[in-house]
Amino acid sequence: MTKEVVDQAAISLSGRGWTISRDKTEVVARTSKAAEQAQIIIQARPARGETRVTFICSAAPERFNHAVAKISGDGVPAQEPIEQCRIVRSRSEYIDEDFAGMETEFQEWWSQRNLDETVRKLVTQYSEFGSGPLHHLAALAVCQENETLNLIKSRFEDGDKSGFLPYITVDYVDRAIEIAQKKHSAV
Repeated sequence: MTKEVVDQAAISLSGRGWTISRDKTEVVARTSKAAEQAQIIIQARPARGETRVTFICSAAPERFNHAVAKISGDGVPAQEPIEQCRIVRSRSEYIDEDFAGMETEFQEWWSQRNLDETVRKLVTQYSEFGSGPLHHLAALAVCQENETLNLIKSRFEDGDKSGFLPYITVDYVDRAIEIAQKKHSAV
């Protein structure tokens, strides 16, 4: 039943203009507007005789996603979850209007986000774990914080990784500097 509900939600979102991708473990819907990108991971599981559907939602500026991809060397931009929310419903049966309501709730949430401000905050406030340091470098790059990036590079060259996790290399910093030096509008 849960796979069918996930498929039903994917069809509903696709009908509203979302692009759907699938792999062995998840179904993801993506869309964009005004230089921002959003994604919904669709999940469903049984819960007390009903099916619980969860939309795991995230949004980020497109240029931030591109910066993360370039800095990390991945090449293909992914959706970076710098702003997130969850929308959950439990029903015994779902109709298209249920998913339309969940999508509307997400769109309202998204419209209230200031993603450029979120990126600016990542210049100084970020997690030291997981993708936090990569997001910090991307924020420094898109905000054109050249002086800070050059200081980080100098420290790296002196053997001081300034608290960055081992996966962050001087190559990451170099690519962040390259992005920051390009002529584009800063966040």
